[in-house]
Amino acid sequence: MKPLTRTNRITRRGPLVLVIMDGMGIGRETEGNAFYLARTPVLDRLMRDRMYTTLRAHGIAVGLPSDEDMGNSEVGHNALGAGRIIEQGARLVSRAIKSGAIFSSAAWKQLTEGPSSGTSSLHLI
Repeated sequence: MKPLTRTNRITRRGPLVLVIMDGMGIGRETEGNAFYLARTPVLDRLMRDRMYTTLRAHGIAVGLPSDEDMGNSEVGHNALGAGRIIEQGARLVSRAIKSGAIFSSAAWKQLTEGPSSGTSSLHLI
C-alpha cells in the first residue's frame, strides 16, 4: 500500500476541521449540478480563500478495480481513516481472477464441488 500524497495547498497553522460531505462533488458548473446552483455563501468563501482540498472518491484512488468504478461512503471512509488506499472486495476479486489464484482457493473448490459432481448448478452473474 502506498500512502496518500500530501498537499501543500493549506499552509495555515492551528486547528483543523475535517468535514466529509457525502454526495457532494466538485463538478461541472451546469444547471444539472444542484451544488453549483445552491446559495452556499460559507462554502463559496472557503473555496474562494482556498480553505479546502479535493479528493478523488472513486476508482483506483479508493481501491476499486478501475477508474470506471464509482465509489461510495464505505470505500471513501476506509481510505480516509487508514490514510492510504485499501483494496476493496471488487479489486481483490478481479486481481485473484487475473492471476488465477481464485481457482486454487479452498472457497472456489467448495463452490464448484457440487456442479463438478453433477449434484447441483452454479450460476455466476
